Amino acid sequence: MNIIQSAKQDFFENKFNSAMADKMISPEVASELKRLVGKLEINFNPNEQLKVDFERKCLIWYTLNKGFKPKQVAINLQLNEECYFSTSCDLMELRGRYSKLTKIDTGLFYLTNKRIVFTGAIKNVSFKPDKILDYKFYKDGIELIRDSGKNQFFGIERDLDLLMAVITRLKKPKAN
Repeated sequence: MNIIQSAKQDFFENKFNSAMADKMISPEVASELKRLVGKLEINFNPNEQLKVDFERKCLIWYTLNKGFKPKQVAINLQLNEECYFSTSCDLMELRGRYSKLTKIDTGLFYLTNKRIVFTGAIKNVSFKPDKILDYKFYKDGIELIRDSGKNQFFGIERDLDLLMAVITRLKKPKAN
């Protein structure tokens, strides 16, 4: 690689790394990066994990600014129900004398426009989002504070940032 190609490659990688440092990537930034690859006539072949991270950051921007992209999921959805988020997780509860957080089951977590659903090997949980008074995000999961009954804890290791975006969007007041 000659010095000019090396400088072009470094310039692009700095732009790309700067975009990836943000929590989300707008369509304009994504288009600009694609345009730069062609204009600079460089090769850019990110690894699979980098591609997944890039797409997730674009999806977070889209979710917060435009709306939802419904997902195809393995559970039966109700009439006019759309799933906006799904991931594997642990269902957890406070148990014991000292209220220790204890893993109850492992399964799948779904957030739809009508329900929050957990399907596990031992236990299934389903309730309407309007039964949630509040929620707390932790570095490894979410606590859903319900209007009655036990609060629900879900240990989530992947895509917690996307779940935050979906919940933020669902809580956003609708424009008249």
